[in-house]
Amino acid sequence: MAGWADGRTPARKVKRKSSRSASKNGRLQHHAELDRHLAAWTATQDARTAMEHVQAHGVAAGMVFSEPEAYADPHLNARGFFETVTHRECGTHRYPGLLWKMSKTPGSIRSAACCLGEHNDYVYRGLLGMSDAEMTRLRQEGYIGESYIGVCEDEYERGDFASGVE
Repeated sequence: MAGWADGRTPARKVKRKSSRSASKNGRLQHHAELDRHLAAWTATQDARTAMEHVQAHGVAAGMVFSEPEAYADPHLNARGFFETVTHRECGTHRYPGLLWKMSKTPGSIRSAACCLGEHNDYVYRGLLGMSDAEMTRLRQEGYIGESYIGVCEDEYERGDFASGVE
């Protein structure tokens, strides 16, 4: 928190050496005053400029990104935050990846999201050992879903989901 109380940031209006800003307790006790100064200063700044300014002075701060701002952010792109994933129905897109990177187990998106009913055969037949007759009965009774409620089968095949769903 040094940057907030050392005269290099909006808190400079609160005396550098005063008890109000010299310690965590002082800043907490006088947070309303600090908040007023910070609000007045940030009202005159765009979000990125404010973030970069306070970061340059040692303050851990970040802006709230809109989606386009996040995808265009140099820092997020430099650290490989976004990953390209191909989904069989949605196509290829960049998606937010893991929030943190670990050196020995960096992690990544391993596959696209599954489609509705994609793993039904594996679960019902493979894991549960159900027969074709059992699966047919469960489908007819509405226990096994493979299409969206309110969407006709031909709409589902065409990818026209909106017309049958409110």
